[in-house]
Amino acid sequence: MQIEVQRRLNEQLEFTCAGIETLGRQNLGILGLEAAKVQLSELVSKVSSQCLNSAFSELKELQGFCP
Repeated sequence: MQIEVQRRLNEQLEFTCAGIETLGRQNLGILGLEAAKVQLSELVSKVSSQCLNSAFSELKELQGFCP
């Protein structure tokens, strides 16, 4: 399950990076780049939260196997 989550997050990150590169090529100026930075920051926060939630879920599952 964690591998699937990581794969999806990696795809999202690649998509976001491609978008940022496109914005840079279009030379939208400071405001466009700042908006892209905010979006990237939000994505990083989501990725971190999802990874932590996934890790805690797996730990809880493993605790069920330990006496």
